[in-house]
Formats: sequence, C-alpha cells, structure tokens
Amino acid sequence: MTACLFGTYVRTHSANRLLREALAGAGFALVECHEPVWEEEGNKPRRYFEPLSLARLAARYTAAARRLARRWRALSGPPPLVVVGFGGQLDALLARRLCRPRTALVFAPLVTLSETLVEDRQVFPAAGLRAR
Repeated sequence: MTACLFGTYVRTHSANRLLREALAGAGFALVECHEPVWEEEGNKPRRYFEPLSLARLAARYTAAARRLARRWRALSGPPPLVVVGFGGQLDALLARRLCRPRTALVFAPLVTLSETLVEDRQVFPAAGLRAR
C-alpha cells in the first residue's frame, strides 16, 4: 500500500522523521508531496508572529499550497493514505480539500497550536481572544 507524506512540514523534525520511518517499517511505499516553507527558521521568536511577518508567511504558504495542489493532481492516481505530520495544521485543511472523500487522511500534529503559541512560547495571553 502507498502512503503520501503531504505538506509543508519540516523534513528534519524528529516527529516527522519518526513518522516516515514508522510508515516505511509498516510496509508502506512512500510518496512525498512536499513544499518547504517552515525550514528557514528553526526557533520561531515572538517577532515571527508579528503582522508583517505573518503577512509574508501567508504569501509564502499560499504559493506553496498552489504548488502542492499541482503536485497532488500530477500523481498517477491518489494514494489510499495521506499523512500530514508535525507542523501541518494548515496542510491538513488543504489535504482534506484535495483528497477527500476518496483517500484516508491522517493528521499527526504532536502538539496543538494553543500549546505552542499560548502555553509554551506565550506569544498570546491565555485569557486573550487569539488564544481561543
């Protein structure tokens, strides 16, 4: 059976490497539909989430999403399983739109955005509107 690793995930992140190894170890043939977006900055400081930075990231992600959609359509038939790994919150939404209902979709986020931005990095206050 074939599994497609889909999205803008960081290939070198340990959670994504383990996911790839687990799928291969379970006997899946792996196809990758990947566009790098997040690799350039490993540690994302507070300024990463400021309006100008977010606008640039949105433009980069939009371009990457278009390329991912083209790659998905170029596959020789949809694989039966699509896996979106760590860092793929936006990718899961895109994958759902592209591959449903014919393909099983698995999202393995490791942590939620709230855990990352509110609890861990404290970019947004816990009682604030953006934390909800």
